[in-house]
Amino acid sequence: MKKKFLIFIGVILVIFGLLLVAPGLVDGNKFKPLIEDGFEAATGRQIIIGGDLSLKLIPSPALSVKDVSLANIPGGAAENFLELDRLDLRLEFLPLLSGDYKITSLVLEGGTINLERDAAGNATGSSFSPRKMPPGKPARWRWTVLS
Repeated sequence: MKKKFLIFIGVILVIFGLLLVAPGLVDGNKFKPLIEDGFEAATGRQIIIGGDLSLKLIPSPALSVKDVSLANIPGGAAENFLELDRLDLRLEFLPLLSGDYKITSLVLEGGTINLERDAAGNATGSSFSPRKMPPGKPARWRWTVLS
């Protein structure tokens, strides 16, 4: 019984160690095109990640990117709606398993947000919702902001 318990504890420690070390072995910059394309498909806005991208799994999934810019609405006076030196995003783990994104922390550092309206009165931040899906097709993601 004691031997089985020690093996169980050993397996848990190995898994924890892999979760701790594995993100450091993966170059987060390889995910830039996936994130940029996915964001544009979901919002209709181009996002450019000019700096490094890093990922962490422990203590909770986290994403950190440097030099981020987000395109403005068509016809906007400024080229970009958002320009940041750094963006840090932390998520809850369990909702990710079911396809939900629950943000527990969002840090925007050293940047500019250009708030304006176009000629039709649309605000620069008003289009950040899932694209309209054809009837009968559910949205593939849902945002929940925790306070």
